[in-house]
Amino acid sequence: MQGVKFDDKHSYYHWGLMFKSRPVISPPTPKTKYVDVPGADGALDMTDALTGYTQYQNRKISFEFILMAGREKWPAIYSDILDTLHGKKVKMVFDDDPDYYYTGRVTVGKWDAEKVTAIITMTAEVEPFKTEKLRKTKSCALTSGGVSVTIQGTKKPVVPDITASADGVQVSFKGSTYTLTAGENRIPGIVNREGDNVLN
Repeated sequence: MQGVKFDDKHSYYHWGLMFKSRPVISPPTPKTKYVDVPGADGALDMTDALTGYTQYQNRKISFEFILMAGREKWPAIYSDILDTLHGKKVKMVFDDDPDYYYTGRVTVGKWDAEKVTAIITMTAEVEPFKTEKLRKTKSCALTSGGVSVTIQGTKKPVVPDITASADGVQVSFKGSTYTLTAGENRIPGIVNREGDNVLN
């Protein structure tokens, strides 16, 4: 049965909620910035002037469920859904897209319990990008001449975790050099963006 998992609670297997219609996942709206220049045609596009890439607003997901349980169970189930999800920030994994999750805050709407079946609606405001569930890693053994590592980035900018086996290892990225300490390092100046990202 197709559904969605909110953290550790599955919509169908935990509450008996079945999709009435396919959830609507809206695309994120680009954060655009245009500056009108007097005496010039059009406007100056400053959308990616500061960061070098386009940033996005949050996106929305809309759900409409049919509650499949018997009528006598409706109030208790609805109360449990409110207690578990309403106003809470959760991870959402869709059964038909199991390798990724969305992170956002859920709002549970009022339920329509006047008919043979109960209808429950929900909305979620989520981060602009879905996140891959499995963490990708690359390992390399250093040599006297150094080593080059290429990381394939996605549209979502990511600061990678770099684990060094000893103090003093140096990493160069886009003209800047950083010295690592033994253990895990997160360096704000190293940001993987869409395409090939080369670390030396």
